[in-house]
Amino acid sequence: MPPENLQENTTFAPRTPAGFARVGIVGAGTMGRGIAAALMWSGSEVQLFDSDAKRVNDAIAALPGLYASRLRRGLLSEGDLSHALSRVTGADRIEGLAACDLVIEAVFEDLGVKQGLFAALHDLCPPETVLATNTSTLDVDEIAAAAPTRTAIGLHFFSPAHVMKLVEVVRLAETGQDVLERASALMLASGKSPIVVGNGPSFVANRMLHRRLREAVLLVADGADPVDVDRVMREFGFPLGPFEISDLAGVDVGWRAREEQRRAGNRLAQPRSWLDLVAERGRHGQKTGIGIYRYAEGSRRPEPDPDLRTLIDEAEGRATARGSAPDDGEMLRRMMYVVVNEGARIIEEGIADTAEDIDAIWRLGYGFPSRKIGPMHWAMNEGLDRVLAAVQARHASSGEPAWDPAPLLIARAASGQRF
Repeated sequence: MPPENLQENTTFAPRTPAGFARVGIVGAGTMGRGIAAALMWSGSEVQLFDSDAKRVNDAIAALPGLYASRLRRGLLSEGDLSHALSRVTGADRIEGLAACDLVIEAVFEDLGVKQGLFAALHDLCPPETVLATNTSTLDVDEIAAAAPTRTAIGLHFFSPAHVMKLVEVVRLAETGQDVLERASALMLASGKSPIVVGNGPSFVANRMLHRRLREAVLLVADGADPVDVDRVMREFGFPLGPFEISDLAGVDVGWRAREEQRRAGNRLAQPRSWLDLVAERGRHGQKTGIGIYRYAEGSRRPEPDPDLRTLIDEAEGRATARGSAPDDGEMLRRMMYVVVNEGARIIEEGIADTAEDIDAIWRLGYGFPSRKIGPMHWAMNEGLDRVLAAVQARHASSGEPAWDPAPLLIARAASGQRF
C-alpha cells in the first residue's frame, strides 16, 4: 500500500528517491506487478521487464485496479495515484535494465532459472548495480554465485506484495552495511517494514512456517481432521489455518518449493507426504475449486471434502484403522512448540538477530495475534521449561529432526532466562 504519509493526504507531495533512484523488476507476473505497485510510491523510477510484451502491458494496466478500493474510500486521490503510476515503465528487452541501480528478480522458484538470470544481469549491468532476488526458499548465496562480482541481497516480499508490509532483507557475508541501509530505506519509502535477516534455507518466516505446516500434515496423518487443525489455529488468533493458507496460496506452489528443496538436498527439505499427492492430483486449492477443501464455483468459502481421507490413507499406505485423533491441546502444542524450537535455532544460527525480530516477522507476515506479541514472547509466557519438556518428549516419540531440541532453548530453560 502507499506509504503512511500518502494514505491520508489528498494532494501529492513529491518524494525524493530513497536508497535507489532507478529500480528494475524482472518478471511481470503476480509478484512482479505487486512489487512494482509497492515501489512506485517510493519516489524511485520503476522499470518492469518481462520477455512477454503482452504480460508487461497487462501488468502495468492492472496497477490502478490494485488501489481502486482506496480511491473509493477517499484514502487516496487520483492525483496521488496518477503521479505514482507515471514512475512505472515497461520493457520487453532485458537491455532496458542496464541503467538501473537495483534489479529485483521476481521469477518462479527455480534455482537454474534464477542463476541464469543473475548471470545475464552480471554481464549487462554496470559494477555498481545491486542485484536482488525475491526468492522465498532458495539459497541466495547459490543464486548470487552466478554473478560473482556483483553485490547481491535478498528482498523477500510477501504476497500480495502491494499490501503486505513485511519484507525480509537478506544479507550475505559480503553485503555491506550501506547496501542494507539503502535497501531498507527503499522499503520504508514504499510503506514497508523491512527486517534484516541472514541467509539460510527459507530465511526466518517461511522456515518457521514450513515447520508448522509439516506438523499440521503429520497431525492429519495421525487422524486429525484438517478442519479441526485450521480451527485450532484460528481460535489461537490467526486469521487463517495452515491448510486454508495452502489452498489460498496454491497447493502446487508449496509442492514446487518442496520439490526444489528436495532436489537441491536442502537439509530442511520435508519428506514426501499426503499433501504432495494432493498437489499431484491437480487439487491446487481455490484456483482449481478443490485442494484440501472444496470450493463452490465463484466461492472462496472452504467446504470439507469427504474424499480427502481416502487420498490421505492412500498416500500414507494405510489399510488399517488409525488410533484416536489428537485433541485440541495436543494440536496447538505441536504446531506452536515446533515453531518456537525452530525460532530458537534460527537465533543461535544468526539468521535472526533477536527474538523480537522473529516476533515482528510473525505479526507482520502471518497475522500472529498482536495481544500475544509473537511466538517467542508467547513461549516465554508459557514457560520455556514446559516448552522444552514437550519438545523433548515429541522428539523421543517421533524422531522428527524438527523436534531435536535447540541448544538455545535448552540453555534458556535451564537458566530461567528469557530469549
